[in-house]
Amino acid sequence: MSRRFVLAYALLVLLAAGAFAAALVAYRSGPPAPVAPAAVRVVQRFMAALSAGDTSAACRIYSDLPACAHRGPATVQRYRIFPAEYTLDGVAVPVTIDGANAEIDLQRNARGVYRITTIVAAPAAALPSPELAA
Repeated sequence: MSRRFVLAYALLVLLAAGAFAAALVAYRSGPPAPVAPAAVRVVQRFMAALSAGDTSAACRIYSDLPACAHRGPATVQRYRIFPAEYTLDGVAVPVTIDGANAEIDLQRNARGVYRITTIVAAPAAALPSPELAA
């Protein structure tokens, strides 16, 4: 055997061992933790209240809801909540409400509790794929 062959073979074994070690570390680390699960729970409670027609409960969560001023019904037939994403000043939770795309922005208050700050229409490109739905 030539010295080049032995050196090449040793390098190949070293690379294979490194790739195996990297794959093992990636496998053990698992998927990344979800972003702001407490914020998603706030949105879930808010949307469940709207879906049930409980405007008073929805207004306790987000008082700037137009139905809070008019005391009229604000019902949602169907909704879908997606995983939260970090923003510059808090987190955003993309949702679809009766087929329309929206984004619910939340911030933490001094006690660390998430509060809804705004609900804005969101372009379709801003929503994650359906496989990522929460």
